[in-house]
Amino acid sequence: MKKLAVLFVLIWTYAVYGQESGTTSVSVPSSLPKFQFGIKVSGTNTNVSIDLNNLNEYPKEGWGYEAGLMTRHNFLEWMRFYGSLDYARKNFTIPDRLPSVNDIKERVEVLAQMFKFNLDVEFLPIEGLGLHVGPYLSYWQAGEAVITRSGDNIPTEVENFEIQAASAEIDVNNLPDNVLLVNPWDFGITGGLSYDLGKIFVEAKYEIGLSDLNNMAQSARDSGLFKFNDNNSGNADLPPIKFRTLTIGITYWFN
Repeated sequence: MKKLAVLFVLIWTYAVYGQESGTTSVSVPSSLPKFQFGIKVSGTNTNVSIDLNNLNEYPKEGWGYEAGLMTRHNFLEWMRFYGSLDYARKNFTIPDRLPSVNDIKERVEVLAQMFKFNLDVEFLPIEGLGLHVGPYLSYWQAGEAVITRSGDNIPTEVENFEIQAASAEIDVNNLPDNVLLVNPWDFGITGGLSYDLGKIFVEAKYEIGLSDLNNMAQSARDSGLFKFNDNNSGNADLPPIKFRTLTIGITYWFN
């Protein structure tokens, strides 16, 4: 994933600056500078997809936000390139993990703190209205999880956990009991619509995560955040789990 992050930067650098050294002229709207820089804030609605057939209840989405910097390269009258670097907070809930042998219900509320890089290309079929598509890459920097356990024969218990990135540097044998692990890298694709109001730019996009948040070393799997009990085998199961996020944002251009 680190190599992928470097590739993202190289692609964006070429898209934005590579054309300056070329001899071919391009048609840029006269009212716009070739490069624009702005600040962006977004509201997000995040859910996760879990590849597990006998899940009791599907995950419930939660609201979060993103904030960061955005650049735009006005490449052609009908095509533009965008790059953004954001800090993101995502919330979602898994209301009922598979019951254990004691029929204990577990509710998991997750708060993720992430850094995210977007690279978009925008096509403008009509003036002002844009169609966006492109990849994104994010890193799960930190997070918190609240697990509530309840059952017919036990009192309700609430535990707070710290979420950490599963990496080769972590000693899983000495991991504290209140720490859960997750694959920190999330790569995916995004698409949506935007509308240009001059200094103000609004967009609505949907992100589909392609990375499995449970993809981690075998030694770390017992401490995985998204570990489910498999009633059929009696073993812990870490099914593929991926982000799904709706983003509605507004950007103010400085120039």
